[in-house]
Amino acid sequence: MPAVTSEFEAHADVDIVAVVGSQLLVIVRSGRRWHSSAPAILRTAFGLSTAEIDVALALARGETRDEIAAARRTSVQTVRAQLKSIFAKLSVTREIELVTMFGETLRL
Repeated sequence: MPAVTSEFEAHADVDIVAVVGSQLLVIVRSGRRWHSSAPAILRTAFGLSTAEIDVALALARGETRDEIAAARRTSVQTVRAQLKSIFAKLSVTREIELVTMFGETLRL
């Protein structure tokens, strides 16, 4: 896994959310919202695309697949395909695992 410390070393609010296999997911937060560097950390640590990050964060906030598709002006099938890719990259198999991974600490 690539080192991502440069993305958050200047920030005080660092939470370790999950250890997935040999990978460590570190999320930086500011208050109750994602810190602005969280997408960069997800991109660097797991290779998520911008679209996958948007979908993953929306799901973690409690949005449904239909709501995500409508907000992104895409089809539900596209959201499903993006989720399948996210699951593979994060080594999870269900939405609840993803939501738990992000949501417990972030309190979105």
